[in-house]
Amino acid sequence: MPHYTSVVINCQEHVKREKQIMAECDCPFMVNLVTSFKDGSHLYMLMECVMGGELFTYLQSRSGPLKEDHARFYAASVVCGLEYMQEHNLMWRCSLQLLLALCLVCACMHAASLM
Repeated sequence: MPHYTSVVINCQEHVKREKQIMAECDCPFMVNLVTSFKDGSHLYMLMECVMGGELFTYLQSRSGPLKEDHARFYAASVVCGLEYMQEHNLMWRCSLQLLLALCLVCACMHAASLM
């Protein structure tokens, strides 16, 4: 089997597994999968609408530190998402994004405490 074919098959299996995991998740602290469908060559996954965008992007776009109560709220929300994933023995690429967001929130809290 050529290397390219092996990569494509592995990628397809990875995407199928990710879809299965996302379909099993039901957590208010994560963006959940609403439904999925496919055509002849693509798989489409419809996610919940998240007004306001990603926390990571929001934190990076700020010019100053968060207020402490806001930082605590965001940090607690990220921890709740990670706890849900741990309770269900889940770990995938979104875990890293959650951890990075938590680190950014903690950094913002620390910066606010220095002011």
